[in-house]
Amino acid sequence: MASDHELVRYLHEAVEAENRGDLETWSSYFDENVSSTINRQTIATDRAQLIRAVSEGRERGWTAQRISSATARANVLTYHYVNEYADGHTTEGGGVCLFNDAGKAVALHQLSTEPGAIRSQ
Repeated sequence: MASDHELVRYLHEAVEAENRGDLETWSSYFDENVSSTINRQTIATDRAQLIRAVSEGRERGWTAQRISSATARANVLTYHYVNEYADGHTTEGGGVCLFNDAGKAVALHQLSTEPGAIRSQ
């Protein structure tokens, strides 16, 4: 199992890859069967759906995510973030991520002030 410090590092590395548009590297941090929700709405039930949801969010103007705080204990990571959009506005949110023993995220659940950028269609 990854250490608490490693899980926080994984988050920052994954977000950096996502922000530069490198979804291949970003998605490598997730288990094939990862589940994801935003504000209790299912976004994805596997990695391919999650990649598709993020790609669609980018097409709708979501440009970056900035982590404002993160902490981990055992295999659970919690974090707060700010999302940035092409029109200049930002939104805030928080998430919890569960990792398996291989260090891959198996569940990603977020609460956001504006859930519309990434959602299943």
